[in-house]
Amino acid sequence: MQVNATTLRTSVKAGLVIMLYNLVESTITMSLTRIHDVMKARNVKFDELNSDLKKMLVVYYNYSIEKKNDVHKSFDHIMEFIGHIKGNLVFDVSYKSLSDMYPLYSGNLDSREIKSVLSKYGMEISNAASELRSIKKWRNELAHGEKSFEEVGRDLTVQQLDVYCERTFTYLESVIDEISAFLENEKFKAET
Repeated sequence: MQVNATTLRTSVKAGLVIMLYNLVESTITMSLTRIHDVMKARNVKFDELNSDLKKMLVVYYNYSIEKKNDVHKSFDHIMEFIGHIKGNLVFDVSYKSLSDMYPLYSGNLDSREIKSVLSKYGMEISNAASELRSIKKWRNELAHGEKSFEEVGRDLTVQQLDVYCERTFTYLESVIDEISAFLENEKFKAET
C-alpha cells in the first residue's frame, strides 16, 4: 500500500492529537502519584487529612472491601481501615493502589474532568482550557475507531495545532503550579 503525502500529513496531525492527550493524561497521573508520595513521606494520619481526602480514603476502602466479596477475604483491608480511623496508621495508599480500586478517570480527561478529579483531593483549580475538550473528543474518536487518522487530521490546520499545543502546555503548567502550591502549603491536611 502506497501512502500519498496528503494522507501522511493528515495522519501526522491526528497523531499529534493523540500525543497531546497522552501528555495531559500522563501529567495528571504523575501529579497524582506525586501527591500520594508526598502525603506518605510526611506521615499524615487519617484525622489530619482534609475532609475531601478522608472521603476518598473511605471510598477506596469501601471499594476494596466490596471487590473481595467476602468478609474473610476483606479482613486485612477492614483492619487497615480501622487502623486509619483510630489514628494508628499514616496515609500510605499509593496512587496506583487507589486507581486499581477506585479509578478517578478513564480516558476522558479535559479541564472540567481534571478540576473534578483534583477536587477529590481538596484542590480548587481555577484555570480551564476548552481546547482539551476537543483533544479528548478527537482522541476518543480515534481510539474507538469512529474516525480515521486521515479524517481527524484533515480538519486541522498547522496553525490550529500550534494553538492547541500552546494552550495545552500553558494549562498543564498552571495545574502543576497549583498542585505544587497545594503540596508546599500542605493543603492535604485539615485546617486547624
